Amino acid sequence: MLMSPQTRKSGPGGACLLVRGLCAALLLLAFMPEPVRAAEVWRESYSRVSEVEKIYGGPQDAITVDQARDLLTRLTNETRKRAGLSQLKWSGPAERLAGEHAQDMALHRYINHYSLDGFKCERRFNMLGHTDNVMENIAYYEINLQVFITPQLVRRVYQHWLDSESHRANILDPAHTHIGCGLSIEEKDGTTYAAAVCEFVADWGEAQELPLSASTGETLELEGRLDVQRARLRYIGLSSEDLPFQRDREYQNTHAGGYSPPAPVLALLPRAGVLAALRSAPKGVKYAGRSVRYDPDTGEYSTLINMPERWPPGAYYVTVWADAPDKPELGTFCVSTQVVLVDEENSTVTTKGMNEAR
Repeated sequence: MLMSPQTRKSGPGGACLLVRGLCAALLLLAFMPEPVRAAEVWRESYSRVSEVEKIYGGPQDAITVDQARDLLTRLTNETRKRAGLSQLKWSGPAERLAGEHAQDMALHRYINHYSLDGFKCERRFNMLGHTDNVMENIAYYEINLQVFITPQLVRRVYQHWLDSESHRANILDPAHTHIGCGLSIEEKDGTTYAAAVCEFVADWGEAQELPLSASTGETLELEGRLDVQRARLRYIGLSSEDLPFQRDREYQNTHAGGYSPPAPVLALLPRAGVLAALRSAPKGVKYAGRSVRYDPDTGEYSTLINMPERWPPGAYYVTVWADAPDKPELGTFCVSTQVVLVDEENSTVTTKGMNEAR
């Protein structure tokens, strides 16, 4: 369905160009695969230490967390090299994101892409001050005897990911440019709780940080720049899901599984001055569209995102989508994701100075 905000009239042929551009954007999203991240827990029981050491190694094989991270990165890049893909660079922010989530899962004994606060990796990355799109692989083990961080453990984690279609898709996603890994082990009452996380980042430019929360009726200003040598802007997407909520260990483990980011419902198009409704919009809500100002020579873009008074509370995803002219096989991919919480009862940000109010 096409929305019809107020726009200036186009000159001769302008309407046709508008329609063609809009149809292209609609087709891009209609056929875009929606990535899924899977979560799976492995519970293992052994009667002898020798059985554990045969699979996971023993204290003589122990390595540091840094060495384990390096090994996960190396295994990932070896797989990508065999597939003819670019090598992923190390990312300090992604490593911090992965390490914190791995430690949280091992310490609190749960498996989930959501934190105990109900935040997925995109939101957690935003909270660290970063706006690049991020995707996540996780693994979690409960073993009834002591296990150490060893190359055997790391390789077992990695093989489980390779054997999973959704995890392997993250490893082999050609849009990814950086990686950060984390691994944590906790022991309690003779049981080992081990968690591993890899964060995959698509760094194709930069975007100005949006507020972490906003009020209904605000207008958010998004500015950014793409690397013109590698990417060009296709559209800015908007989608939403329910507000996050506090979770406990039991809930986390009974609701573990894959997840997908909410698919874009609306697309703001460069220069077109129209807003495309790509999927069903929230009932009773009307959207006022803004065009995206985009300079392909510098890669700079900006737009205003209106948040009407009747906007329902939720977690709103503002996403930036691009393609790579020199790599048409990549199709259209997400390069930036920011999650803004809109809650009428707990709004903390005003329109003026919203990007400084954190």
